[in-house]
Amino acid sequence: MLSNTHLRVVRYEEDGSKIFENTDIKGGIAIIEYNKDANYGAIRSFVPNNSLQSIASHFDNDFKTNLSSIIYGGRSDLKFNKLFLEAYPESINDRIAAIEATHGVISALSPNEEYELKSSTFEVLPYAFEDIEPSNSKNYYKILGLINGNRIYKWIKKEYMTPRYPKKNNINKYKVAVPEANGAGKLGEVLSSPIVLGPGESTTPTFISLGCFDTKTEAKNLLKYIKTKFLRTLLSILKNTQHTSAPRWAYIPLQDFTEGSDVDWSKSIEEIDEYLMEKYGLSKEEKEFIRSMIKPME
Repeated sequence: MLSNTHLRVVRYEEDGSKIFENTDIKGGIAIIEYNKDANYGAIRSFVPNNSLQSIASHFDNDFKTNLSSIIYGGRSDLKFNKLFLEAYPESINDRIAAIEATHGVISALSPNEEYELKSSTFEVLPYAFEDIEPSNSKNYYKILGLINGNRIYKWIKKEYMTPRYPKKNNINKYKVAVPEANGAGKLGEVLSSPIVLGPGESTTPTFISLGCFDTKTEAKNLLKYIKTKFLRTLLSILKNTQHTSAPRWAYIPLQDFTEGSDVDWSKSIEEIDEYLMEKYGLSKEEKEFIRSMIKPME
């Protein structure tokens, strides 16, 4: 639809209740017109805010080379293996019981679902994890997840889990974890407590992770970048719902996070913002829009 030259958006309302009362439609409502006899030009990326549209014109929507290219997740980076099922054969029936508690009777799990680490796994299979860091922690993965909306770490033996993508993962590297769902898609939303994770640390699918670094310093510099108004403005171009999956980050240019970067990561977030806006040639009006419209992050 975004490539169709006969299609245009004639009205957009971020607040869906202005069109349909008593509704809460994440991302708002777009009213579109199709005219086979007209050529409106392809929409490509729909940006309802004129100022944001102007800022977007300085950047390319490039999933393969921008920040989206170093994002991992969507599904967990680790999955259970046969050794886990041999140690905990009851886990299959416990998963079935958990599904039936909310969705009714089922005959079996979906294919390979018994191997999946899910957002609910901490609660459904508590016996598979350690609540306190073991003395021989090098033999365990440290997993970040949620229980009742609260962040919590648990540990599980490495022998019970296998990287989902053996040749493309950041399990043994430094990275930054960000909630996969955050806010409602409003302009420049503050991201909920992104955090640096180290080698041997991973997450449930509640989070995505960014980066695959050899040093903690690089991950900490990425964390600063994520907190800038500049980045969160560009994230708003494609993030029009609560989801922060990799495609939403495709307008955000990838930076060098090492000490040799043109960005001085030792400076304050506010100073980094000013440098980035200058680096990418934003106009005075565009800079002021970012400064005034986007809330700061600590």
